[in-house]
Amino acid sequence: GVSTVTIPRADVEVDVDMENTELGCYMWGSYVTDRSNTNIAQTGYRAFATWESLTPTAEADNSLRFWQWLMNIRQRCHDAGLTFAAYCYNASAENTYLRRLAIAREALAGEIENFIASDEWVDILKEWDSQLITGGSSSLKQVAPLAGFHWSVDDAGGGESMLKHDLAADGDDAARDWLLTYNRGDVEATLAVREWMAATQVPGIDEV
Repeated sequence: GVSTVTIPRADVEVDVDMENTELGCYMWGSYVTDRSNTNIAQTGYRAFATWESLTPTAEADNSLRFWQWLMNIRQRCHDAGLTFAAYCYNASAENTYLRRLAIAREALAGEIENFIASDEWVDILKEWDSQLITGGSSSLKQVAPLAGFHWSVDDAGGGESMLKHDLAADGDDAARDWLLTYNRGDVEATLAVREWMAATQVPGIDEV
């Protein structure tokens, strides 16, 4: 029933990806695209990371920095009459850690749930699966290359990132750089996928 592939767009767009270990979330990565050309937000990649021991307090403090930054951009867009959207690939993971922030900071619980339920929080995986069939996995690592995107680190994946985090937590600068580059790749990959979806016409299933 899909005749044209679409993806929600906004004046200011933020691609989001978090990194975690079994102990919790230690990084939120973002990539801002200002399609309004108003300079209302600094464009490009920005990461919020903590390399200290992942206690609940350390995780919550770092997630709070990211949340306040994201909501500040959102509010500035609303105040200026601009549309805003944040994107992730498979929101269940990000939502889990946003809700952990809500548990740690109860005053934010309502705000976080309202945002998760809003049209301004877009799960690209759901958009992809509702419109496209590739005959293979819909994971970001499989889908992004179809849109022409490739990571700039070797062995890009969650398993390798957990190994690198152990080194990063011990002060290894090379491991920290790898994780930041890997995370940047993740948010740039989501951007590449949705740009491809917005610009590419693919044959309907009855045409194949």
